[in-house]
Amino acid sequence: MKVLFDSELQFFGRSAVFRGNLKQDDSPKYLQIWSEVGFNPCMTSIDHYLSSTLWHNSIIKIDKRPVFYKSWYAKGVEHAAHLMKDSTTFLSYHEFEKRFGIKSNFLALQGLISALKSLKQLN
Repeated sequence: MKVLFDSELQFFGRSAVFRGNLKQDDSPKYLQIWSEVGFNPCMTSIDHYLSSTLWHNSIIKIDKRPVFYKSWYAKGVEHAAHLMKDSTTFLSYHEFEKRFGIKSNFLALQGLISALKSLKQLN
């Protein structure tokens, strides 16, 4: 059982999944209790928004599902602020590549930025 759990955690980025903000509907079965305790359904301030984790977050979704880009996480991309120049301006694709040394799909970055913009407008 421990090997299975370890292998699942590896897939989800190990500790990244516990820093996420998943609601029960978006969680694997073995994380539903954690999700019940840790889920926060809204942003309370700009600082909360900027410090929000990008990964495994039920309020930041692409195609109606929380996301996790392991290669981005490995390079230190963890919070909304990492995709921003300042509290109101997002990085361009080239700025993102240069800052983190990540060669990524343009649409992956734009999808995440779009999800963040939608969230900012709702709160």
